[in-house]
Amino acid sequence: DPEYQPTFRNNIILSGGGSLIGGIADAIANEISDIGDVTVTCVDDPIEKVATGAMALAQDMPDEQYTSIN
Repeated sequence: DPEYQPTFRNNIILSGGGSLIGGIADAIANEISDIGDVTVTCVDDPIEKVATGAMALAQDMPDEQYTSIN
């Protein structure tokens, strides 16, 4: 939906191992800046944050989905 694009472009958050690449946030912002204003940030301690997010997702997953993964 076009009306939400500015909100999403100004809230790009990087985590995980890829966000440890030096200058990655600026590089991504530069690559997509032609479509409008962008804000790209990297979280502090990205490896821990991705693990924390995965744990939160796993704990919130319905049992029937979990058993289908196994």
